[in-house]
Amino acid sequence: MRIKLLIFLSIVFLISCGKETIVINNSSESNSFDNLKVNQKLKFVLYIANTNDVNDFKYQKDTLIWEVKSINNNSILIDEYLSQGSNSLSGNNLISHADETFGFIINKLDNNYLVSSNDERKSSRILFNQNQFKLNKVLSNSPIIKLDNWLPNASLESSEGSIIDASIHSKKYDQLNIIIDNTSLKISNIGSYFIYSPKGLILRTLQYNTFNHTAYGWDMLN
Repeated sequence: MRIKLLIFLSIVFLISCGKETIVINNSSESNSFDNLKVNQKLKFVLYIANTNDVNDFKYQKDTLIWEVKSINNNSILIDEYLSQGSNSLSGNNLISHADETFGFIINKLDNNYLVSSNDERKSSRILFNQNQFKLNKVLSNSPIIKLDNWLPNASLESSEGSIIDASIHSKKYDQLNIIIDNTSLKISNIGSYFIYSPKGLILRTLQYNTFNHTAYGWDMLN
């Protein structure tokens, strides 16, 4: 929780810095957990947004890399670090522990993918440091959750479901899974969304603050 709050404080202070529009390529199925290879790199670009304005959504010059270090049966070892040239490496500090490499494991279970780390404070910044994080291998047919473009909805209960006719960085999807985690809203004003395909393809993560109306998250680049 401390890391989440530090990130939000950094964003509020620096929200006007380092903004640049980045063209995002459509995500490839080769980036799904079932198809990863050793030395493969997945890229996620940071965005910052204003929950009061659907059009106030801007990509930043910060890119997190997931590099596949090893694959052992159904376990995938990942290193996560900022790419060279990212703004947070040169003092903008939008990202917590900007100069550090986080390590975690993706385990392919029977019905889920489990993302976990030995250090609960440093699991994955893409997942907002949530540890023991599970993604379903099949589409969640219910409930169908309706979103207004990218905007979060603080009235929704924490749940898992699906969204239909979704559009994420210029690519349309008939149906995707979504995890909504609003368990901390009453305590810290922070809620989170995770949007992914059942093959373990993370497409967008979002964390928002109902107090200062800021949001930030990550979109897959390639």
